[in-house]
Amino acid sequence: MSESSFRDREVLRPWRQWLGIVVDLGIAASVLIAPLFMGGRGPLGRFVFIAIVSSTAIAWYLLQATSQTKSWRWSRVEWLLVAGLGVLMLQLVPLSQPLLELLSPSIGELLPIWVTSNDSSLTIGSWTQVSLHPVATRIGLGVYVAYALLFIVAYQRLDTLQDVHRLLKLIACATCFAAVVALLQFLLGNGKFLWVFEHPSRTTSDVVKGTFQNQNHLAQLLALGIGPILWWISTLSGDRRETRQSFSRTQPRSFWTSHGTLAQSLWVGFGIVVFAGLLTFSRGGFIAILAASSLALGIIVWKQMLGRRGMLAIGVVAGLMLLSLGIFGYEPLARKLGTLQQSQSLEELSRGRAALWSSHTKIIADYWLLGTGVGTHRDIYPAYLDEHFDVEFTHGESSYMQLLVETGLIGTGLVLLGIVMIFRAAVAAVWGSVPPALSAVSVAFIPGVVASVLHSFGDFVWYIPACMTTTILLIAVAFRVRDLIAEELDTEREQVPVRASSKTIAIPQLGFGAVGVVCATVAILATSLAYGPAKSALAWNAYRRVARQERGLTSDRMDLDRLAALERHLENTVSQDPTNARAHVHLAGVYLQRFDIEQLTAENPMPLSQIRDAALASQFPTRNAMNQWIDRAVGENRRWIDKALEHARRGVTLCPLQGEGYTFLASLAFLESPVGERKTAYIQQALATRPHDGRVLYVAGQEALLEGDIERALDLWKQAFHQETDVRDRLLRELAAIIPPKDLMDRFEPDVSGRRALYAHYSSLGDIESAQTIAKYSIPKLEALSRQQEHHELADTLRQLSVFYFAINATEEAISALQNAVAAEPSHFATRQLLGQHLLEASRATEALEHLEWCSSRRPDDQTLRDMLAQANRAKVLEQAKRPASNSARIR
Repeated sequence: MSESSFRDREVLRPWRQWLGIVVDLGIAASVLIAPLFMGGRGPLGRFVFIAIVSSTAIAWYLLQATSQTKSWRWSRVEWLLVAGLGVLMLQLVPLSQPLLELLSPSIGELLPIWVTSNDSSLTIGSWTQVSLHPVATRIGLGVYVAYALLFIVAYQRLDTLQDVHRLLKLIACATCFAAVVALLQFLLGNGKFLWVFEHPSRTTSDVVKGTFQNQNHLAQLLALGIGPILWWISTLSGDRRETRQSFSRTQPRSFWTSHGTLAQSLWVGFGIVVFAGLLTFSRGGFIAILAASSLALGIIVWKQMLGRRGMLAIGVVAGLMLLSLGIFGYEPLARKLGTLQQSQSLEELSRGRAALWSSHTKIIADYWLLGTGVGTHRDIYPAYLDEHFDVEFTHGESSYMQLLVETGLIGTGLVLLGIVMIFRAAVAAVWGSVPPALSAVSVAFIPGVVASVLHSFGDFVWYIPACMTTTILLIAVAFRVRDLIAEELDTEREQVPVRASSKTIAIPQLGFGAVGVVCATVAILATSLAYGPAKSALAWNAYRRVARQERGLTSDRMDLDRLAALERHLENTVSQDPTNARAHVHLAGVYLQRFDIEQLTAENPMPLSQIRDAALASQFPTRNAMNQWIDRAVGENRRWIDKALEHARRGVTLCPLQGEGYTFLASLAFLESPVGERKTAYIQQALATRPHDGRVLYVAGQEALLEGDIERALDLWKQAFHQETDVRDRLLRELAAIIPPKDLMDRFEPDVSGRRALYAHYSSLGDIESAQTIAKYSIPKLEALSRQQEHHELADTLRQLSVFYFAINATEEAISALQNAVAAEPSHFATRQLLGQHLLEASRATEALEHLEWCSSRRPDDQTLRDMLAQANRAKVLEQAKRPASNSARIR
């Protein structure tokens, strides 16, 4: 070696050390820091995760670039990663119309307004991509690239068994850290995530959920870490046994003491992890934790990795855990887990989930080859759902089903092939003539992988970056251990049942430079894809919080200042992230509401519908002439409808599945074209993408009424009445004044909540006669319905039945209904308080006390309850005082 070459190596050595530290810190940050940002599920969390992994990948490349020998350890997973990347790219690349029809023939049926073969005056453009929401798929591409880079870096970084051990210890520490943070947040929290972030719709005070929106995902993360924790404990136990047997006279006593203290700390950590997992009250999480713990302990016992003291420690930890569980929440957990045995079918376990999976089967049948595009689930499922649920299923409630929906058979097939490869590596680690030191590592990765595979049947844990990070690192360990086993057995010239040795490939300088360019480009691109949504996350969440408070308010009831707040947050969102399709559509809706409010005080207070009808009826010779007339008619308020049109069009262009966007375009279609059929085309497209959306159905009913089709309008409004509550309230305000209450019920056939809304509407107007009509007509229906229900549904029906009984002065029947409601749902606070109040008013103080005392014990600071309880005690004393007097009178 030349003197200059030697000098170069000496100069580069400190840099290599620092780069190695940076890579290790990056991997550590992916499991310690990234999960703190809502588990990586939101835009900001995704960006942090991708940025950490991308930086780590670039540092790893620089580390390899400064090495004298540049090589690549072939894991045989690379071809799967490249194939997966190819699927995502195929979903995004523009295709010719014939090729798109070949790959996704159902797109034309779902999006007729985007098919160029139709009448050009009725089309909005030409859809050329497999993905039905390309922006979401591009973001998914960025996350996928981060996953692939994380696996590659981790796998290449694991040179020796000691490297594997260090990574597993990192995962164990990260799991304990996540459990401690979750418990502290639950016990000492203020309802905000990490005491700082206020989620628009979630709180941390109900169950242990850590930094995750959904507690199921915290439970999954904890299940993934159980294997590494128990593996670490077992290695310490093995070290202590060997030390006592071989070096009992020479080894310092502090060696045993330090190992013993660490083992005890790990046992405590294991107990905390399992305890926190159980307090998530997650059925799927409980199964994952049980599977991981059982499998890890089973392997430990099989391989004889723990002594008697270790097994005793397991019993002690289990006992302490059960004791803590009894203190902090055994009853809620028992009720949740009890549904696993009580449910006779999936429909009973979760009707919404069953309906969602039913819609998945229809989507898969239509898009079986390549799916609808990664990240499109929340947009595509409403088009196939048979009924409306007052909740948005952002994910598929099953990783497998969502994979089939979004990537088709090709993408799902690649994932299943990967799972097969992982389990082959697992078999190689536990079966045959495997060195004990390598076989022991199977305790760390097999339970976590199995827990992930099982939990994914009933949850979307594969779509949570924090869960996938730990899973990917465990998979990297599995493949590296497989290779180390093969290398060890090759050295000893033995055979192993599953042979999968790695192959190290020397890379030329030019080739390695190309790898660097690709690595840096991909990492920077992945990070840039997540930057826009992350930048706008604060504004978007602020909008969601305000919108949640204003839910159910229409333009005639909403305060102009609050509407301005919605407008401001949405404008900030789209300025920081112009690709947010939902924000564009919501902003269009806000602009239309702003126009309605401003027109109320305008010089010419014409609503939009009258302006549209007048413009179309005038049959202006040119669009310019029509625009001039509109400018004169509405003045400065014209800008609101122009903005609404711009953002509605932009929103459906970014994602053509947004039904509400088409309803806005339908109301503004006269600005685009005097052809009335264009408005009809927008309505039909809205119904195709959102057939059960209350707002879409309401607007479609309005258009049918304007066309003179009253029957169709009423049919559409009947469907809308059973959807969103704000749409139902709007229909009540518009129709209750012109349709008699009995006819309204006959026509709309309301359910329990609908009858409650009808009764509340007439009561709020002071129309007692109509309210009593609703009550009298509803009582027989609800009585019959209650005989077919149980548990929560029965209690809800009985509560409403009691309201109707009180409305017709049937007090005893009302109290009886409330008593039956309490029997059906004993822990419902409001029902017991209401029953206690009415029993007290009915001079049944002794019976009232039982329920009022129960309520007071749960809310001791409630002054109203304390007053009622005192009144009930006084009434009870008076009742007891009257009884002897009446008895003596009877004796005389």
